[in-house]
Amino acid sequence: MARSSDVAGKVAVLNQGYIPHYRVRFFELLAEHGNADYVVFHGAPPSWTGVQAVDGPLAFPQQWVRNREIHIGPWTAVHQPVVRQILSGGYDAVVLGHELKFISSLLLAILAKVRGIAVIYWGFGYYPKRGFSHHTDTHRFALAVASRVKDALARLADGYLAYTRT
Repeated sequence: MARSSDVAGKVAVLNQGYIPHYRVRFFELLAEHGNADYVVFHGAPPSWTGVQAVDGPLAFPQQWVRNREIHIGPWTAVHQPVVRQILSGGYDAVVLGHELKFISSLLLAILAKVRGIAVIYWGFGYYPKRGFSHHTDTHRFALAVASRVKDALARLADGYLAYTRT
């Protein structure tokens, strides 16, 4: 963890809703060398992914969250009950993923802006045109709605963390 004299702010990270095994070392290095207090909020991966949650102990600030899956027709949303905690927790920024299935991230994207908390998206710099589900047979209407929502959220963001220049 960074020394308190080096801290640039307090940041909540909710990128994927869970911590993939390949992301653990990144968060460890961030805790060792970063200049902000990061807390990674995470829970179990979505049930349909087949991904396993990482086992602890973890060498970076994190908080386990009981993710809840909500089925809405063919779409499955994931709720992480952390919105109130982040909005009232003295955070200067929140790092969110770009996936619409995380409804807590959608709420935070809007409410954090209202509260003066910076909103940063973490992703590839683009998003696949898939609508509301992982199925390629998404209806055109759902695709159009999802694209407009993602475009609006991208314009609302204060910053974007991308993997490559492109």
